[in-house]
Amino acid sequence: MRRVRLHLALVAMNTAFLVALALAGFVAFEVSVTLAGALGTALVVAVAAWSLTRLAVYTTERSLRRLLVPSEGASNSAAIPSRFEITSDDSGMYDLRSTLDRRLAKSEQRRDAARSERDVAMRILESLAHGVVALTPERRVEFCNRRASELLGLVEMGRGSLLIEQVRISALHELIDRAVDGSTCELTTPPGQRLLVTYQRLSEGGVIVIEDVSEVRHLEQIRRDFVANVSHELRTPVSILRATSETLSHVISERPEMAGKLVDSLLRNSERLSNLLSDLLDLARIEAGKLHLQPEVLVLPDLLAEVQSLLAGKLAERQQTLQVEIATDAACFADHLATTQVLMNLIDNAIRYTQVGGHIAVKARQSGTRCIIEVADNGPGILEHHRARIFERFYRVDGGRAREAGGTGLGLSIVKHLCEAMGGGVQVHPNDPSGSRFVVELPANAAK
Repeated sequence: MRRVRLHLALVAMNTAFLVALALAGFVAFEVSVTLAGALGTALVVAVAAWSLTRLAVYTTERSLRRLLVPSEGASNSAAIPSRFEITSDDSGMYDLRSTLDRRLAKSEQRRDAARSERDVAMRILESLAHGVVALTPERRVEFCNRRASELLGLVEMGRGSLLIEQVRISALHELIDRAVDGSTCELTTPPGQRLLVTYQRLSEGGVIVIEDVSEVRHLEQIRRDFVANVSHELRTPVSILRATSETLSHVISERPEMAGKLVDSLLRNSERLSNLLSDLLDLARIEAGKLHLQPEVLVLPDLLAEVQSLLAGKLAERQQTLQVEIATDAACFADHLATTQVLMNLIDNAIRYTQVGGHIAVKARQSGTRCIIEVADNGPGILEHHRARIFERFYRVDGGRAREAGGTGLGLSIVKHLCEAMGGGVQVHPNDPSGSRFVVELPANAAK
């Protein structure tokens, strides 16, 4: 506004001066007045011209002020006028007003588009499963989504704060120090989370992308342990089968009395190998979701009688007793074959780990909408630190004793997966005064 006013004043002065000189010369020439009169006339005309020009400047300045002042005020406000207003005496400003209106409309459209794009980008960044942190060249936090704050253990990462003041993980800062395009490192937070961090250097700062890989690393470790355990479990029976077969081929004609023992060894280890492969296939089918269950109302006395008859030989061999107590209203809504396998594995496990002449008890009752089945023994029991892992694949409290007993190390893991697939669960507790007590919980009716 100040520049416009100065420009108009200079124009007015020049115009007034030229007009005054022209009029003075004209009057002097026509009237032949003295030089002093001509100069006086020129002065009068100059003053009149200056007054008229000043009036024009004032009118123009007022019109420009009405046009420009609202736009300057609106530039700092959220509400920008859609057009500029002028009064009836501003008729000479219509063209300027139209130009300003058009530019203002375009500016408003660009502002709305930028704001909309920013809001969309913010929503996308906040919804990501990965953490994202944008840094300035001074390593100040320019943006941090909610997931990044969670992974880094922060309540909220303040914008403008230094990253080193917020995050005390040295590996992260070392990554930024030596960063090239797409530098990546894996670090462990104090709570034990495994984070995969990628840093991308930009022309103005950089971006950190954080991914939680704790579950992935855990699954990889499980896979490695599984392969190692399967290899170990298969090696023993296969080696025995091979050695026994070779021995049998040599002694069957020379020492017939040894043939019977060798054949028994072949049968035992082939059965052990068959059970291991069967359990592996069952577990793989369950975990892959390919187990087709057909839930139905099961009559527990009949089901337990069936299981008891299948295990009668093992009970007699170890001189153990099996006591069954079933409430009259006990029933469950579950798959027949899966429930039979659960009870078979639990009772067979109790037979293996209970001393000769021991006692096993099976109880069943209904509690609300759930059916509770308990399998208890009076064996040595399971220590507390083992109970937390007893349902893991191939986990054994006493590995040597388990192998002697013929177990595969997969029975309890299969029980856990089958119970969960049928909408239930299984837990282990110490039995009073000694032994272990496995508690199976299954739905009691179709509604649940």
